[in-house]
Amino acid sequence: MMIFNKYLVLAFLLGALVTVILMCQINTKENLSLSFVDLGRNERIDLDELYEVKRAIEEDYVDPTAFDEPNIEKLAIQGLLSGLNDPYTRYVYTDYERHIDLLDGFTSGIGVYIKSYGPGDPQYVPQFLGGFLITEVVKNGPADQSGILAGDVIIEIDNSSTVGLRIDQVSDKIRGEVGSKVELTLLRFNETVVLPATLITLKFDVYRDDVYFPTTELQFIDEKTAILTINRFTDRTYSELEQISRGLDFLSLDGLILDLRNNSGGYVNTAKSLTGAFIGDKIVFYQKSRDTELEPVFSDKNTIISEKINMVVIVNGNTASAAEMLAGALQFHGRAILVGSPTYGKGAITTLKKLSPETGLYITSSLWFTPGKISVNPDGLTPDTSLNFNSDNENQYIDTAVKLLRNP
Repeated sequence: MMIFNKYLVLAFLLGALVTVILMCQINTKENLSLSFVDLGRNERIDLDELYEVKRAIEEDYVDPTAFDEPNIEKLAIQGLLSGLNDPYTRYVYTDYERHIDLLDGFTSGIGVYIKSYGPGDPQYVPQFLGGFLITEVVKNGPADQSGILAGDVIIEIDNSSTVGLRIDQVSDKIRGEVGSKVELTLLRFNETVVLPATLITLKFDVYRDDVYFPTTELQFIDEKTAILTINRFTDRTYSELEQISRGLDFLSLDGLILDLRNNSGGYVNTAKSLTGAFIGDKIVFYQKSRDTELEPVFSDKNTIISEKINMVVIVNGNTASAAEMLAGALQFHGRAILVGSPTYGKGAITTLKKLSPETGLYITSSLWFTPGKISVNPDGLTPDTSLNFNSDNENQYIDTAVKLLRNP
């Protein structure tokens, strides 16, 4: 068994930790041990014990193949981040550019957005903790064409359980070469039942393909009423809305339904711009960072959707983050009636930092609050009109929204 030089190992671990802790101090003692000084708490963290644990694993652990030396940097960083107890702060250990593509709406795979399934999710079932909730399905993508729905819970991938896997590991297993197959076992709540739900287990063979995540879609119910669906807040979403608004200028709409169901968010700047498109230069949200108190954040755009058009916003338990910013601002300023079920409740702003060509760090950099200075953590936004329909029952949501537009 290979035993590494103590000082080389400690130097290697130190390099991994410096990647995440930007303000640190290295002290050399007489015994050449290394330590950090956490300037926030003024506590010294001795790495000698960490080295001893590593050496014990190398020398004494029953399975000599279980310790993966090349992944020691990744494990050290993940261990450091786990102490934050923050699900939104996580290490991107490979393929950084792919994460940027995902934010911008491009990828190769099956066309789904996922999140860890757990308490607080709609119709949570404890025995399926360890599954992964599909929050959004790309229209006309491989998953959509196979019949997979938002709200389904992934419990197996290629007949292997997802229990114990991180979200990045699940994503890596689902993605793959164009044309290759992935078999998914899903838990679904019977859409014909409200509560208590009937559980159905389904299997799907899905063939991967290049996927483009559409941002906006406009449909007309009749000559006077339209549905604007925004699926994701990318850097092109506002320009797409501008094009839509120019078309609406020639129509005499009475009502607009803004559908934000299963919109898991995206860029904060896009949320600011979209809010301005509906209400102009008003407060979108309040922001609190580590060094500041609550500060108002205003939109940077003028109104491009006439305020004479009545609006209803549809949300559900998968409406999250930047999408909650937009919905909360429209509700607070009285621009729209909020319809549906309580939203996801992510009141954190997450920044993606590039650490190397391949690695990055999602880190919670600030918290946000509605224009009424109310946090959406953990309960989300409360709709003005609450609906308890199953999230997949499209017609009931739309029918209710149309009735509210015509009889506010």
